[in-house]
Amino acid sequence: LMQPEFLNEALKACKNAGMHTAVDTSGYARWEILEKAAGLTDLFLYDLKIIDDKKHQEFTGVSNKIILENLRSLSAMGKHIQVRIPCVPNVTLTEENIAQTIDFLKTLAHKPDEVNLLPYHNTAAHKYERFGMDNHFESTKSVLKQELEDVRMQFVNAGFNVQIGG
Repeated sequence: LMQPEFLNEALKACKNAGMHTAVDTSGYARWEILEKAAGLTDLFLYDLKIIDDKKHQEFTGVSNKIILENLRSLSAMGKHIQVRIPCVPNVTLTEENIAQTIDFLKTLAHKPDEVNLLPYHNTAAHKYERFGMDNHFESTKSVLKQELEDVRMQFVNAGFNVQIGG
């Protein structure tokens, strides 16, 4: 969505070739851009991190208001959406954030086709070192799929189709 003209041309070409189209997005874009792409997109893989706006700003550097509003708008259009939740201990993987996420998703006009719980893994730690970058999650342990079963059941009990992993 940072290169909307290219994206839309690529989506058109795929559609003309009879291909299924998908856009993987954080949803952080002006609605006019997302709306144009939505007309050419069969499926949105939509990252949803933190519902609390102050915490979202703290961890991502931006407000989530546009992200949440865009998700509402795509849902109202009846678009196929897979909500992807990165499960990072003490950031997104908190009781509070999981409960808020479920509550938010319940307010959408159409349920997401699927919710994907994506376990955090720290396998990129060596890349931070190699590029001399600060790794704020250096001491964060990877999450095993089985550790997310309770979280999966919370979403299932709220009526969502949920998978662990991509």
